[in-house]
Amino acid sequence: MTSMKNGIRGRALILNHTVYGGGANRKGADYDYPNLKRLFQKMALEVSEEYDDKDADYRTNLSEKEMFETLEEETSLEVHKHYSMFVLVIMCHGVEDNKIILPSRKVVPLWKLCDKINGNNFKYMKGKPKLVIVQACSGGEPDLGDTKSFDGKNDDRTSGYQTKSDSGSPPPSPDADKETSPTITLGGSDFFIIKPSQEGKLARRLETHGALMIRVLIVTFYKYACHFDLETLFKEVSYRVEKASKELMEHEGKKWTGGNIPSYNCYPQDKKKVYLFPKFPSLDYRSGG
Repeated sequence: MTSMKNGIRGRALILNHTVYGGGANRKGADYDYPNLKRLFQKMALEVSEEYDDKDADYRTNLSEKEMFETLEEETSLEVHKHYSMFVLVIMCHGVEDNKIILPSRKVVPLWKLCDKINGNNFKYMKGKPKLVIVQACSGGEPDLGDTKSFDGKNDDRTSGYQTKSDSGSPPPSPDADKETSPTITLGGSDFFIIKPSQEGKLARRLETHGALMIRVLIVTFYKYACHFDLETLFKEVSYRVEKASKELMEHEGKKWTGGNIPSYNCYPQDKKKVYLFPKFPSLDYRSGG
């Protein structure tokens, strides 16, 4: 069992891409950053302040080069050797095969980002938990349950682009086929990854509230992070997102635009359970609503 108890526990880096143009801007995404920042600060994590300009307090709308430079700068900080955890949040558009889409329309395999923070490349975090939260679609199909109504609005794919792609995504880079990676290779390090939807499905985002999974994840972590290990927390997030999706379906009726069931993968070192806080007595966490 691994638990993090004293002082500052680690750092969090939030990469939030919102401006895509062509009608594909990620409306509502600006709600997610401040909510995540407050959560991480309550969890005793330092939030990396990567200034895009004097009015912004997070790095946004990066090119591929800028994104990898930001990761390299972060992982080279010696302060990490004093910490017990690192959190990377990536919020953008996405497509199948674990790929994300940047505002430049560059398609980047997710494994390339994860590779930058594995134990081999992030020496100060070797053998320590690394939490990766990805808010991006995993394809172009809505998860509609028993209905067929879908208008294509407010999801985390690039629905506004006028291209020949059936999913509405921007044209892939010339070497995209060579970059296909249906699974993420993590090198055996402590990785905990959660995404908002199943493979091939869109990720729901509410224009006036932010991403569905992010909202549920924040509430779940506030309520249960003192009681459950990370894998159980992910399971609870998935359960609650599915429940919220059904409630949205009932509320929206014929205007139903789809919900989500998050996917997650946990790769703990030596099969250890990782707790964000010292473990408290167990609760019946279903009874609390």
